[in-house]
Amino acid sequence: MRLRTFFASICAIFFFSLAYAQDQKEERQVFIPKGDIGVGAQFASMNLDSDNTEWMLFFNPISAKGKISSIGPFVEYAYRNNRTAGVRINYTSGNASVDNITLDLLNEGMSLELSDVDAEMTALHATVFHRNYFGIDRLRRLGFVVEGGLTMGRGNTEFKPRDSDPTKSSYFRVKAYFSPGLVFYLMDNVSILGSISLANISYTKGDSYEDGVRIGGRDKFGAKAGIDLLGIWFGASIHF
Repeated sequence: MRLRTFFASICAIFFFSLAYAQDQKEERQVFIPKGDIGVGAQFASMNLDSDNTEWMLFFNPISAKGKISSIGPFVEYAYRNNRTAGVRINYTSGNASVDNITLDLLNEGMSLELSDVDAEMTALHATVFHRNYFGIDRLRRLGFVVEGGLTMGRGNTEFKPRDSDPTKSSYFRVKAYFSPGLVFYLMDNVSILGSISLANISYTKGDSYEDGVRIGGRDKFGAKAGIDLLGIWFGASIHF
């Protein structure tokens, strides 16, 4: 964990330093011209295990396996050379099979253990982001991108124990993040993007329900520096 955090910190310093150095050049290469409009989508998919279950707000899994996928259409506008602002809507869905979990409702001081559970989740988030681009080659094909943004949204998770009634949870989350990446132009007006989240700060407020009756809630603040496997994105966009 310490090695991963150290590596992520070095990467963050590198990207920030490179972006700053590029900004100091009197004639910075125009990678994204002012007035450019980009329309596209980003995609993420990963296998879920016990080490990557942040979407299960109330539960501490002992053994979990599953898959989570997300799609995020977006639009961005270059308000100046190499600088864009945009919005993105993310829809996420996932499912998991969990051997044992503990329901942890800190606000009420409650806990409940469940076994042999199937879980399904959906979430919808809106993101406002800012991107700083800078080219690597003279042909304007390959470039770095540094993205920072604010995400807000809601999600729902349903846990279905095989020998008891289902339990549902819902949450509201606000998250600020930092995500560097690479951009490559396949054609003059078509680009592909790969990025990874290296740091984020979040606040989550949720409630848990059983038979439609609220049984507890939990507020959670979080800060993370390191490679976030749930924040690895690939995408494509068309530029006008």
